[in-house]
Amino acid sequence: ARSALARRARLWRGSLKARRMEPSKAVPHPSQHDLLRAYARLWAVTEFVIIYGNMFLVPGCESFFPSECVETPVWFWAQCVLWLAILAVPSRLLVSLSMLVRVSMFVVQSPMIWESCHWANALELACVVTLLLCPATAVVDQTKDLVRTMISLFYIGAGFWKMNTSFLDPTVSCGTIYIASLLATFAPEGLLPPWLVTAALGSAPWMTIIGEMSIGVLLLLPSRPMRRAGFVLSNMLHYAICITPHPNAVPLFGVFCYTRLFFVMP
Repeated sequence: ARSALARRARLWRGSLKARRMEPSKAVPHPSQHDLLRAYARLWAVTEFVIIYGNMFLVPGCESFFPSECVETPVWFWAQCVLWLAILAVPSRLLVSLSMLVRVSMFVVQSPMIWESCHWANALELACVVTLLLCPATAVVDQTKDLVRTMISLFYIGAGFWKMNTSFLDPTVSCGTIYIASLLATFAPEGLLPPWLVTAALGSAPWMTIIGEMSIGVLLLLPSRPMRRAGFVLSNMLHYAICITPHPNAVPLFGVFCYTRLFFVMP
């Protein structure tokens, strides 16, 4: 009996050792088709969230809800059909058509749109060009560097154009308002000394400018670790804007940026 148990123990140890020596199976990398379908569905969902949360971007609407629009929100319902179709069948034709409809809607509604809507239009048009001219097996590879460069310029421009007398004045700068709101909401009372709070509020405008321009520069660099750092900084920036107390929170702006940062990840 003891010899039988000993043999079983040796066999068990041998099989365990063999399993440890077996090479681990690598996780298969998603194909270009998979990445394209993933981005198409992500884009469709986030566009619905953005437009539904900003119905005033739709021609004929002066409200945040479709039921309260002055006119029938044809642009919105037409895009809903396309977004649902993309979720079911994320083909290049459907994605291109949906992007062109959204671009057209912003053009019609202009100038009553956010500044980021102009950037969204430029990014969507870039995607449409690659969707129509490149094979499906190369769309993401052909798009990612172009979109990454455009997003980088967006962040650099956002920081650069803040260098004016109004934004740099801590008494009226929105950078100061955001920092003050976050500190008042999340910093325990009495934890931060008054001089530190004063310094943070006084330097908030320049902190915002340096932070946004740093994201753009990091995303432009050829080094992958630097790009990842830019991606992390972007997430931190938009998360801070999202959790800022009402009425200063702008979560949908973060949704717009997060979606396009998809092309930084591959």
